[in-house]
Amino acid sequence: MSTLSIHGVRMAFGGQDVLRGASADLPQGAHVGLVGPNGGGKSTLMRIIAGLETATGGGVSRAQGDRLVYVAQEPLLVPGRSVFEEALAARAELLELELELTRAADALALAPPEEADAAHAHYAEIETRFERSGGYTFESDAKRVLHGLGLTEPFWTRQAGDLSGGERARLGLAHALLQDPDVLLLDEPTNHLDLETMSWLESTLTARRGTLVVVSHDRYFLDSVVTTIWELRDGRVTVFSGNYTAYERQRQERDERQAIEYERQQVEIAKTEDFIRRFSAGQRSREARGRQTRLDRLERIAPVTQRTNLTINARNVSRSGDIVLRLTRLRVAHPGHPEQSLVDLPSELEQRRGERIAIVGPNGAGKTTLLRTVMGELAPLSGDVRIGANVTPAFFRQAVEDLNPDDRMLDPILETTGGMIAEARDRAARFLFRGEDVFKRIGDLSGGERSRVALARLFYSGSNFLILDEPTNHLDLPSREALESALSGFSGSLLFVSHDRRFIDAVATTLWLVRDGRIEAFDGNWSAYLASLVKQAAALPVPVVTPRSVQERSSRPTTREERRLEARVRELETLVTEAELEVARLHAELEAASIAADVERLRGLSQRYAAAESYLATVMHEWESVASASAS
Repeated sequence: MSTLSIHGVRMAFGGQDVLRGASADLPQGAHVGLVGPNGGGKSTLMRIIAGLETATGGGVSRAQGDRLVYVAQEPLLVPGRSVFEEALAARAELLELELELTRAADALALAPPEEADAAHAHYAEIETRFERSGGYTFESDAKRVLHGLGLTEPFWTRQAGDLSGGERARLGLAHALLQDPDVLLLDEPTNHLDLETMSWLESTLTARRGTLVVVSHDRYFLDSVVTTIWELRDGRVTVFSGNYTAYERQRQERDERQAIEYERQQVEIAKTEDFIRRFSAGQRSREARGRQTRLDRLERIAPVTQRTNLTINARNVSRSGDIVLRLTRLRVAHPGHPEQSLVDLPSELEQRRGERIAIVGPNGAGKTTLLRTVMGELAPLSGDVRIGANVTPAFFRQAVEDLNPDDRMLDPILETTGGMIAEARDRAARFLFRGEDVFKRIGDLSGGERSRVALARLFYSGSNFLILDEPTNHLDLPSREALESALSGFSGSLLFVSHDRRFIDAVATTLWLVRDGRIEAFDGNWSAYLASLVKQAAALPVPVVTPRSVQERSSRPTTREERRLEARVRELETLVTEAELEVARLHAELEAASIAADVERLRGLSQRYAAAESYLATVMHEWESVASASAS
């Protein structure tokens, strides 16, 4: 049964067709990944599905009564609300029911004896509705979702309008998840998420029974979450079954078949046209006319549309010394609070020539600050940063703010050619800038176009030590793949920050794991690191459960109620510890299933993981309440 159907949707902007008859059915409960090149119309199609834009042709039909929620890349939030209020507002009907329940309780307390039964029945009816709607667990659900998306308690009282762009995006995502709609539309939900938060989101979305359509450039995320791919190419949608990896294989097989069939048909067409030319007059003219009629009616096979990719040559660069970078007892300061240490390295850490190191860790751990300190843009609190002999570093900034918005697109590349315009235009073309595009102002370019300009300047700089801060941001999937290939073949050294796990897997030879102010080096890529975690988790002994509350009580409970509360606290402490162990175990199993791209196992594990997290939040909430009552 389809919950939504797209039929012949067309959309044009400025005389240019973006959608040219896109059609697809969205089955109930399907998890769909919408992929395609930047500027290909993905966000436009999502907005049309959501009813926020009207197509110039065709339309969208939806199942009656289905609730649909769309989360844009920059969601709109209600000003004046705190973060926690914004989360609770996701279920406004529950807030109304809670007020109604309060009024019914007041009415019951004031009701005269002859009206008590009716007042009690009214209260019970509202309470049943409230309970069945999840009213008693919704606040703990909101806390769980906010925690999962990295918006922990210090954020809850802050005004939503005071959040950063990334924090607002996560709050908008939390608001949508808490609504639990029938159809959820997400446009680039992994932007601004660190690896831990992405893992939580993957398990949460995989466990959802509702219908999902998601636009994402994160291939690892798509492999974990979706079971169908909609490819938007040349304004039309082609449906592929399976996750992104399965889609890549099917697309290649389809293109190969189409190319063979196209060539065969072209041979037959050429033979037919030759026959028609030779026998259009004479005894076989009637046969020639018949063949012309069949040729006119022939359904032509289109040639395979070749994807326009970046052409990045991994140029040979000058050889550096054996030690590229040495960090000695380094303490990295927060740029806004110079007295605050983000990273504290108690010993020495080195990067050797040819190493490709990925720095990974949660948002706010100091990854970008560390890169800026290595580049000398920020002074360390203490310690030493040494760049090795014959090392020439070049820095790619996440926001590419070092590009002059008033320059032409070609100007930064001209710097790499000594002013030779023809060579600069050739290099620009390799990064998909052709014709008059090279004369556009950098300030008028999209985020993806600015990233390509910065990458072109970087690769043609001749530097043998590339330092990259989120280089895949704003790049579409083909561009990410081209960048992976170029960096994997780069003869110099790399130090980069990324949240794209497939990119890390393809490029990195070493990980620097930043957490709680420390850096831990791991020899291998992301998949190797996850495999090591799973192995460690499997080898862990079952810990002895100990009470969570360690303070000494001045005396034994004296009253019966105090003893009851004390016993319940101990019982809940055991339950919380057991629930935490189960969540940790399921998380390790999820990571193993992600590595194996086992979609069926992922779905089952994700449902169990979400249930275990919900149970942990419920038990934790009760423990906090009972422990507080016991202490008072």
